[in-house]
Amino acid sequence: MDNSYLLVGTPNNNNFNGAVYVYEFNNATNNFVEKQKLTNKDNNEFDYFGSSIDLCGNYAIIGSYGKTKATNTQTFTSLTNLFNDGAAYIFQNISGSFHEIQKLTNINNNSHDKFGISVACYNDKFIVGNQVKNS
Repeated sequence: MDNSYLLVGTPNNNNFNGAVYVYEFNNATNNFVEKQKLTNKDNNEFDYFGSSIDLCGNYAIIGSYGKTKATNTQTFTSLTNLFNDGAAYIFQNISGSFHEIQKLTNINNNSHDKFGISVACYNDKFIVGNQVKNS
């Protein structure tokens, strides 16, 4: 919660695609009111979008540790996929509405790293954690 906004992650929503619900505090009713449902632009099953969230000022960072990345490397006739490589998404609050502005991905390109299992932000600095480090 930050600046009267509360973000609630539901990573198991919609076949584990995940979603994040944005609530804004209403001073007149003294309650939080649902304003918006966030999803990642490239959502797929088992992304677990919303598994970790941090909100700072006008920015939110949202983890999606199950994100699978298709690589351009061809193995015989099929694409090589990096399962559970993970991702994190930065959203900006513009005039009371959150918009996806950037996707962060794991530079290690290893399956099952679960990049985005934890996230944090402070001012305009963002930190994304991995569950596993493969060498």
